[in-house]
Amino acid sequence: GGTPGDRQRTVANGAIWHGEVQNRAKDGTLYWVDTTVVPFVRDRGEVYQYLAISSDITDRKRAEARLGHQAALAKIGEMAAVVAHEVRNPMAGVRAGLQLLEGRSSLRPSETLLIHEMVKRLDLLNARVTDLLQFAHPRPPQIETVRLRPLLDEIARTVLPDGIAYRVVGHDAVVFADKAMLHEVFTNLFANAGQGAA
Repeated sequence: GGTPGDRQRTVANGAIWHGEVQNRAKDGTLYWVDTTVVPFVRDRGEVYQYLAISSDITDRKRAEARLGHQAALAKIGEMAAVVAHEVRNPMAGVRAGLQLLEGRSSLRPSETLLIHEMVKRLDLLNARVTDLLQFAHPRPPQIETVRLRPLLDEIARTVLPDGIAYRVVGHDAVVFADKAMLHEVFTNLFANAGQGAA
C-alpha cells in the first residue's frame, strides 16, 4: 500500500518499494496490480534507473471483497439471530397475555378493541423481525399454488386500521409463487396504504 508520494520517496532514497496499487484503464475500469519497484543506485547513492515488476491481482482483490461482504452478512446474521431471540420471546409472552385478556367476558367493547389493536401491532413488529432475518439469511423461494383473494383478505384483517375499507377488483387469481414472500410484499403494501390513509 502507501501513497504515490511514499513510493517516490522510498525509491528516491534507494530502497525497494513494494505495494498494491489501483489503476484506471483507458476504458475507465479499475484494476489492481501488485508492484515492486527496484531502484538502481550509483556508487555516490544517485538513483539512475528503476525496474518495476507488476502483476495483475484484480481477481484476487475482487475475491477478497466478496469474502469481506460475506463476512459482513454473517455478522448481520448473528445480530439478527440475537434480535430474534431477545425480541420475539418476550413479545410472544406479551401477545399470549393480551389474548387471554381479550377472551374475558368482563371487558368493555372499547377495551377488547384496544387489546385487539395491540395484538395486531405486535404481529406487525414480529413481521419486521422476520424481514430482518430474511435479509440476513435469505432462503430460496418455495413455489406453490396460491389463491390471492384469501391471502389479501387475511392480510387486510391483520394490517389495516379499523375504518379503512379495501376492495379486490377482478377474479380470484391463482398464482405460482412463494406464499410467505407474497405475504411479506402485500403486508408492506397494506401497511403503507393504511398509514397513508390513517
